[in-house]
Amino acid sequence: MDDVHVSAVVGELVEQFRSTITPSVLESDAIAYDKFDDRVFFYEPVPDLYDYSFLVGDPPDDLSVAVAKAVGFASAHPNQILREKYSFDPTKCRFPLQQLQSKAHWLVLAARQPLYRAVQQCGTSTLLDFYSATDRGRRVHVCVSLDKQNAQQDVERLRRMLEAVTAAEVSYAETEAILSSARALAPGIAIRCIGSTGGIDLSGLLGLLLSARATEANAPGGLLLALDQHRDLLIGKGQLGDLLRIGIAKQDVYVDVVEAKFSTGAIFTHSPAVIEATHQVRSTVERLAQFSLDHPLILRTRSRLARAIVHRIHLGAPAAPLGTDWKGLVDAVLDPSVKILIEGGSSSSIHAWSADGSTKDVETRLEGGESVRIHSREATLNLLRKLS
Repeated sequence: MDDVHVSAVVGELVEQFRSTITPSVLESDAIAYDKFDDRVFFYEPVPDLYDYSFLVGDPPDDLSVAVAKAVGFASAHPNQILREKYSFDPTKCRFPLQQLQSKAHWLVLAARQPLYRAVQQCGTSTLLDFYSATDRGRRVHVCVSLDKQNAQQDVERLRRMLEAVTAAEVSYAETEAILSSARALAPGIAIRCIGSTGGIDLSGLLGLLLSARATEANAPGGLLLALDQHRDLLIGKGQLGDLLRIGIAKQDVYVDVVEAKFSTGAIFTHSPAVIEATHQVRSTVERLAQFSLDHPLILRTRSRLARAIVHRIHLGAPAAPLGTDWKGLVDAVLDPSVKILIEGGSSSSIHAWSADGSTKDVETRLEGGESVRIHSREATLNLLRKLS
């Protein structure tokens, strides 16, 4: 195959990416749902939290387990069940993946099951974005990656765009550090920045990364999700904020909203950027109310949130707070008996970053309780250079 700019590949056509059917022993301590449990009817699989491999199977209810054991017995595997598994062994996947990526600037993999873990496992990409879409009633998983060997010109182009937006010198190493931060939080926006000719997407990415870093420093303990990265998390119409901070407080799950703004012009307390950010925060809080409802369909809504959390961890989330782990957060979100509290008002925050020298550092609260922090040019550039 000759070198191309974009290569689109159907994942199932690559032999090393196909699943295998293997017998396995049923876990003795696994807790099965009752056959009439609501979670059975609205079950949606959530990817494994840490392993690169994953299983495709039925809901973990006692009826499905009994059928799986019967199939195993009929297949000459008594006391075992047959599982469809995608393993993504790097010793087998790396060579075909390198062949595909080395001849294409961008590689697009589409499959019925998510293949982004294979790309991550092999470590051949500089940027990797993944999402799912529906095709004729069935879900299709897509991952887009930029090969490391072909990324140098893109990084250099992004460096020049950063200098234009910030009106400051930016080194190649600092550009790579910004990309590294974006890769863990919002690689989809970073890919748009590389492909765009203007600074709108880049301003949005900078505001997002700076606000995430400031939030982690000022309010540690939660996991940050970029709403633009997890596009299917909040369906429907209305304005959206930039970040959600999710964590566990006592026995409940809490969700805070963080809005990020970046401007090349001056920002003050009543500037249009801050007013727009206020509307976005309050609209997001209203739309998040769906997660705190109590009805059978809430299980699908909770599955979306759990899947977004797992994807964020796969992208490269920071270590969980001392004495906790992210698996506990995923389990709590999936448990309908655990309340999800949508924290609005005093728990919401707005960060406004400016590259203009006349902007002053300001910290205040709005009438609705939202905290507003306006960051001067000096504070903005200082934190930008600390991104890693």
